[in-house]
Amino acid sequence: MINLLPYEEKKIIKSIRKLRILTVVFWGMTILMIIALFLLLPTIFTVNSRYSIVDNQIKKLKEGGSIIDASDIENLNNRITNLDQKLNMETILSPSFYINYIKTLTPKGVIITSFDMDNKNLTLKVEGIYISRVQLQDFLEFLRSSNLIESVDSPLSNFVKNENGSFYLLIKLK
Repeated sequence: MINLLPYEEKKIIKSIRKLRILTVVFWGMTILMIIALFLLLPTIFTVNSRYSIVDNQIKKLKEGGSIIDASDIENLNNRITNLDQKLNMETILSPSFYINYIKTLTPKGVIITSFDMDNKNLTLKVEGIYISRVQLQDFLEFLRSSNLIESVDSPLSNFVKNENGSFYLLIKLK
């Protein structure tokens, strides 16, 4: 087949063909996008309605007290931790408690004249007099068998006299 069209005319026809193809592709893509948007609209409306339904249900549950915010849970957890620390804290009994406790362990014949408490080391210095050495030994045994007393230091000078002597004790408390 012989083509009798001049070269310039062929160029113009090719450019017109390219322009037509581009316009058809452009309009085709535009129409496809519009159709896709129309097909997405029901999905968008469904998702939005479901979201609003769930949001309303969550609000109703929060108002009813069935759901608690994360900040409320964290606040409750902090309060529980604080109470746990307070309950597990070691309690240091007052010096008057220890003094009264030692007075209850004191047998007849032993008279305590002074107490001196060292709160840092939890030690109690006890001075007094005893009528007989046996009563002082009984007093020392009572102190050593006590659950609140860790150790009792009694120097040998406490046992020099058999009767009417003075004593000095260093008691380490728990």
